Amino acid sequence: MRAARLIAGSVLTVGALSLAGPVAFAADGGGTASNVTPFAFKIYPTTVKAGGNIGLGVSGCDATSATASSGVFDTVTLPSTGTKGEYVGAATVDADAKPGAQYDVKFTCGSSSGTTTLTVAGGSATTSPATAVPTGAVKTGLGGGNGSMSPAELAGGGALAVLALGGLGLAVRRRSGNHS
Repeated sequence: MRAARLIAGSVLTVGALSLAGPVAFAADGGGTASNVTPFAFKIYPTTVKAGGNIGLGVSGCDATSATASSGVFDTVTLPSTGTKGEYVGAATVDADAKPGAQYDVKFTCGSSSGTTTLTVAGGSATTSPATAVPTGAVKTGLGGGNGSMSPAELAGGGALAVLALGGLGLAVRRRSGNHS
C-alpha cells in the first residue's frame, strides 16, 4: 500500500511539472503560433512618439545573449541584468518613423525568436532627458549579509560570541548562588 502511494504521488508530480513548461505568449491577445517561445519578452511603452525611447526586456532566456530588432530602430544587443536569463536594454525610435504606423519588434534568444508590435504615436518626441531603464534586481535588505566577510571580521564576531556566552554563564552562576 505504501509503495502504491509513493508511485501515485510520483506520477502526479511528474505530470504537474510537465504541464508547467516554460512556454510564454508574448503578444497581448494570447499570441499567435509565431510567438510561442521558451522565453518571455516585452517592450515598454508599446506606443511611443517618433524619436522617443523604449525599454526592451527578455526573461527566461537560456542563451548567453538576447537581441531586439525592428525596422524602426537599430538592432540592440540587450545586456544581462546579472540575474540568469534576464536581459534589458533601450532603443531610440527613428525620428522619421511614420505616426500611426505599427512596427514589428523581433526578440531573439539563441535560436528562438518572437515578435510583438510597437505603435508610433502622432507628433514628435520632446527633447527632455531619456527615462532611465531599470537594470538588474532591486537591491534591498540583508544589510550586507550576503557579501563575503574577511578573516578579521569573522574572528571579531567569534570573540564577541565567546564573550557573550561567558558573560551569560557568569550571570547564571551568580543568580543560582552556586559559588563553589
